[in-house]
Amino acid sequence: METVFHDVPFVAGPKMISKATHVASRVHSQLSLIRDLQMIELSPVSLRKLGISRKELIECDGSEYPDTRAWALALHDQFPAAEGLLWTSRQADPAEAIVLFEDRCKTPSMIAVGSTTDLLLSDGSAIPPVLDLAMRMDVLLTP
Repeated sequence: METVFHDVPFVAGPKMISKATHVASRVHSQLSLIRDLQMIELSPVSLRKLGISRKELIECDGSEYPDTRAWALALHDQFPAAEGLLWTSRQADPAEAIVLFEDRCKTPSMIAVGSTTDLLLSDGSAIPPVLDLAMRMDVLLTP
């Protein structure tokens, strides 16, 4: 939801997205933590403490991403032990979404479980989990 279907509009009825734009060149990997990560939790309580609403920071659209990047940088600088940000996904509540700070994740923290799979198969079809989610949202994946 936070990648392939991130820009699917919130409208009833059929929607179309391009496999070439949204699915090709993306892969699916499953990762397992091997140690706890120091995360900045962007829960409603934490956001209230920071003086910003979920609507302003998490539920905003792409036009506000320069502002959200500025917030991420400020949080990165304010909390030197933090390795990333954690929040409830706007796209797939109650799932969690994360951003990791590359410069802070020097100690191995995750291992791959299984192999990495291209989302778009060699025959041009998408992998079953992508197709299932598309069907549930009434999204047609076009070539």
